[in-house]
Amino acid sequence: MPANRQAGLLSRVKLTVYIRRLAKDRRGSVLVLASMMLVLAGMALSALFDLSRLYFARSTAQLRADAAALAAVGMLDGTVEGLERAREAAMQAARLASPDGSPASGLRVEFASAAQGDFQERPASAVHQRFTRVVCTTYVPFTLLRTFVPQQRSHAWASATATQNRRSQFEAGLFPYAVLAHSESGPDFGLRRGERYTLHWPDTPSLAARNVCPGDASQEMIDRATANQMKGAGFIEMVSASNIRRAILTEYQSSLRRIGDPLTFPSGIRHFEAAALAERIGQDRDYGAATYDEYVLRGESNGRRLVAVPIHSGYPNYRILDVGGFFLLPATEYHEQGDDAFCAEYIGAYMLGSARRGAGEMGFYATALVR
Repeated sequence: MPANRQAGLLSRVKLTVYIRRLAKDRRGSVLVLASMMLVLAGMALSALFDLSRLYFARSTAQLRADAAALAAVGMLDGTVEGLERAREAAMQAARLASPDGSPASGLRVEFASAAQGDFQERPASAVHQRFTRVVCTTYVPFTLLRTFVPQQRSHAWASATATQNRRSQFEAGLFPYAVLAHSESGPDFGLRRGERYTLHWPDTPSLAARNVCPGDASQEMIDRATANQMKGAGFIEMVSASNIRRAILTEYQSSLRRIGDPLTFPSGIRHFEAAALAERIGQDRDYGAATYDEYVLRGESNGRRLVAVPIHSGYPNYRILDVGGFFLLPATEYHEQGDDAFCAEYIGAYMLGSARRGAGEMGFYATALVR
């Protein structure tokens, strides 16, 4: 019995020694570690490959959303047709923003009248809808990563909101004429859409001579326009031949102008104005439309006949009350010789770079990303 216990004790001692020797034995461990590292490296490369594709897809989705939102908001003009044009413009811009030019799938275009408003794809009214939100969603299938994760794909999502942003000061962009307000109360200051108002008054305006624009054809407006005995008021820039042409064709301004600033009017200017106006009107693909509604209906324009004109308070301060959008008439309506008025049709809000009026109230608007 003591001999057996001794044998068992020796066996346990031998087993312990064997385990210790085995633990210290490094032969073959490099192969095991290398195998494990290869597996981990494969997983990392798989994740890196698919995650880089996902990152690229999300960047592309954001680029598409930004381009689509800016393109869409520029088409809004307060009409149902404007909403439809905005959707089409968003789809086209998203396609062009894609690196491969592929069609924009998963694109949702929504509209609202305020940045924090209730965005809807099909709002009940198009009036004052001047915010656009575009959501772009695309799905990226996993290739190698699907071996290690349960889902087979992930989605790339991006959103952008753009607006017709109202401006109150202008270094450039204003047409070199000013229109006399009929009232100092907004939003239209007594002007009516579709009516023609005076850009440049004749030297001797008279109801009997019928040389006053229809919207200003009243003795009260004639008296206000001639209150300081000024003749031919309307043009607001320097009056050299080169500057007249430059200001009419490019909206060049000799000074910064703000809402509330006073205006000055060089009097009696006629030379070179009619020719410059005709040149500008001729730059529009639709140079013959007689009215703004006809201009929009034809759908051939590029916007050169739409201009931003200051609306002023009249004598004695001639203060800029706001800026309105106006439609230039056919070139045959503007005469260099004679005592005629230069008229333009009031359309409402001016939208920079657009062939349509803006969607908001009277003002000067430009597209901008909100977020």
